[in-house]
Amino acid sequence: MPRQTCTVVGRLIGGTIMLLACLSLAALGLHAWRLHRVCQVSSSRALEAVVELGSAQIAEAAGGGVGAPLATDGVLKQFQRWSWAAMRQPGVLGTALLDGRGDVLGAVPADLPMARIAGGRSVTRESTSLQQLPGGGQPRSVQVVTRPLDTAVAGGPAGGLVLLADRTQMPLQWGRWLLLFALPLAGIAAISFSVGLRWLRSSIHKPLRTFVRKRWEDEDRWMARLPTERRDELGEIARTMEKMARRIQDAREELDQSRRQVDSRVARETEKMRGLLATAQKQRWVDPLTGLGNRRLLEDRLDPLFAAARCGGGDLTVVMFDIDHFKPHNDTHGHAAGDDLLRFLGELLRGGLRKHDVAIRYGGDEFVLLLPDIRLEDASGLTDRIVRLFGQYTSRLPTQPAPTLSAGVASVLSSGAASGAELLAQADAALYLAKNGGRNGLRVRRQAEHTAGSPVAAAR
Repeated sequence: MPRQTCTVVGRLIGGTIMLLACLSLAALGLHAWRLHRVCQVSSSRALEAVVELGSAQIAEAAGGGVGAPLATDGVLKQFQRWSWAAMRQPGVLGTALLDGRGDVLGAVPADLPMARIAGGRSVTRESTSLQQLPGGGQPRSVQVVTRPLDTAVAGGPAGGLVLLADRTQMPLQWGRWLLLFALPLAGIAAISFSVGLRWLRSSIHKPLRTFVRKRWEDEDRWMARLPTERRDELGEIARTMEKMARRIQDAREELDQSRRQVDSRVARETEKMRGLLATAQKQRWVDPLTGLGNRRLLEDRLDPLFAAARCGGGDLTVVMFDIDHFKPHNDTHGHAAGDDLLRFLGELLRGGLRKHDVAIRYGGDEFVLLLPDIRLEDASGLTDRIVRLFGQYTSRLPTQPAPTLSAGVASVLSSGAASGAELLAQADAALYLAKNGGRNGLRVRRQAEHTAGSPVAAAR
């Protein structure tokens, strides 16, 4: 698995966990806010219920009739009992008993300035309001609950009850819930999140990272890190990846072996083709009757040898042979006898040459020797020996006149030829002079004998 894919999976898992955590915290906060509001409402309703109960008790103490006086000992004692019971409620600061005009008849505690807070309030209807409680320090926001008494006089209620409660101390249920439930729950959630994250890192993220092959790591070392010993899905994936890697490695080795076999086979076939091409090239240059080179070989070799002689300061000698009286011999004894004579001359030329010399059947009964890096005197001696040996062989033949050999010799330095073709023409001209001079001999072409035209055409 690529490293980028592993990173994407890890980010998806981490993002999902963080989203769930955020949603949980948002739900917890919303629930806490709603619980706070419920606590406030329930506290306000509880205070209103307390005031309503006190109103009923005081009205009962006053006799419940129209015009019943409030400032009696029974009413004040009932007010005191109700007030001390109300003070036990969370956040209650004090209570006051008002007459029909809003004057304070009694207050609990006595030191609370209820006359300034509750004095002059209307007792004709129920009301709940907020008010700033004056004091020596910073004023506090208090909730004031007013309730008319169930007794009445002519023209309106006989009085009312007033209760003061501190808003900061009212939602005690909220505080208890926060201390006893929300904070432990948040702590447990944080601990669970941390433990879950560590478990994800150790059980999923780290095993997923083992699937990533580092750039510097070889394949065997990477496979050794795979968690193949696990018995879960990751272990199954790791074992599958190991099998795939082994198969890929085996396939790569088989491919390398096949490539080596193909390369070896191609090398053998190439060598075979080279041999066939060399054989074909050799056959292309070889005269089938004498085994010497043919005229095509002369065309391929003459110019390179001439250029090498001119550039290297050496010499190149060309010797051209022609068999004298070959046609009468061939006509008298047949073509087989003529072929035997040609084959003999080929063996004679091949036997007297050096390794780098070239012997060529130029055409019919004409032969050419290319002798590089040889002195003209040595080339002339070699040519004279070949002429004499050929004459000794043909002297025993029953042919009259007996076939002989004429030769013309020309070299680069002696003839001054400017090209390979001109050098060959100079040797041909020397051969013409040898045949006109009586045959069965040789002539060397000198630069002084060089004429403007070649007499070869006239000789033929």
